[in-house]
Amino acid sequence: MRISPPIARRDFRSNDNLVPLINIIFLLLMFFMIAGRIAVSDVVP
Repeated sequence: MRISPPIARRDFRSNDNLVPLINIIFLLLMFFMIAGRIAVSDVVP
């Protein structure tokens, strides 16, 4: 009889679910920083 070693289960934590959200927020932040710099602003004399 062959006994297989126990499979290590990965404990899913809430931190694993936050990684994609942090990536999206970082990309949006970069986009708005670049878009705000490119936009032409009127100088009031």
